[in-house]
Amino acid sequence: MKNAFIVLLILAVLTGCIGGPSSASTKDELDIAIRDASDYLNKNIPHNSKIVILNVQSTSSDLSDYIIDELIANAVNDKIFSVVDRQQLDLIRAEQNFQLSGDVDDNEALAIGRFLGAQTIVSGAVRTLGSGYRITIRALEVQTTRVQGQYNRNIASSTLITDLLKGDNSAASATAAAATADTASRPAASANTGVTSMNTMQLGNISRGTASVPGAEALQFGSIVSGHIALGGEYWYSVRTSGSGFVVLETFSNIDTFLHAYDANLKELSTDDDSGDRYNARIELLASANQTYYFKLRGKESNHTTGAFRVMASFNEDRTGRGLPNTSRSQAAQLKLNEAIPINYSQPNECRWYFYEVPRYGTLTIFTEGNMDTMLYLYDRFGTLIAQDDDSGEDKNAKISRNLNAGIYFIDVCPYRRIGNTTLHAEFK
Repeated sequence: MKNAFIVLLILAVLTGCIGGPSSASTKDELDIAIRDASDYLNKNIPHNSKIVILNVQSTSSDLSDYIIDELIANAVNDKIFSVVDRQQLDLIRAEQNFQLSGDVDDNEALAIGRFLGAQTIVSGAVRTLGSGYRITIRALEVQTTRVQGQYNRNIASSTLITDLLKGDNSAASATAAAATADTASRPAASANTGVTSMNTMQLGNISRGTASVPGAEALQFGSIVSGHIALGGEYWYSVRTSGSGFVVLETFSNIDTFLHAYDANLKELSTDDDSGDRYNARIELLASANQTYYFKLRGKESNHTTGAFRVMASFNEDRTGRGLPNTSRSQAAQLKLNEAIPINYSQPNECRWYFYEVPRYGTLTIFTEGNMDTMLYLYDRFGTLIAQDDDSGEDKNAKISRNLNAGIYFIDVCPYRRIGNTTLHAEFK
């Protein structure tokens, strides 16, 4: 009897040990969904990518903040990606006046991603579904705008979600009051504060060589300003560079916009109609250090365009000659013609980037020479792939020859699963 009692006692203790902790350590469904979403991103985004977890649309800023913080924490602790710091994101959020719990247009998100130097943007949404919720987390590749993956999950309401939603009730009125006060403190013409519309005839009256255009609004790199184009109206903007690099001005709107770019002497450098998304305009300039550049924005006359728009200026520093590895587009080195450019690959997946400004219409030919199997990719200034090649050169070398218009082009030189040395050659006729 004594032995039987001891056995029963041991079984009871073991049963308690097995059953007790499982109920005490049960995770909230929201936390489980966030962890699963992180695992999904780990599998679908290339490792070592720089990502920005931008926003999660919901009815609660506390709920959105919680999901963003958990996704960032998971990404940092998993050590698979490089993650844009939350404080840096908050600065962009303040400058561009969007809420982390609000909806952010894909075009605007991509522009923010480019400005932050991220390869992937992660965004999401939490929506009511019956008595529960549906969570969506999506990854968008900045360079190609390709959706890298989308995670969807339906979860039941939980104590954690209820507490997060409750936390917003007291803050809602304060947030609304702050927004009202902020709006009241802005000038009435906040759509394009301080900008006087200038027509084409007025431009002709501005003498060449002047250091400024009356009424032009100075843009800060990375910030977005908005406005409304009336029939025949124009907006003027200026940017000032501190170093040499690529200045980009692009619009985000549902109207057909047109851009003109000028140097400090008001010599026209470039024009663009539809190089942005849909009917938006986008200009990219190879800019010199400590220079002022002007941009004129107008609606397409043929469509009698009127409507609201947003415009953003960004800057990618030219790191040529800095001794930095040109392993990304933003660090592209200037391509030298008619000489062998040595390239050493210490990692099998490490590509090297170059850029070349084609001076006029002509034929650009690029090819590799060596014992390595290489691949070449040719992009226009907007990141659109023009041509690619694997083995058109001698042996397993790559070669591309294309007729191109004047402009900036990027070349990506990659090894095929090997390390070693090769040389890059370029000719233009």
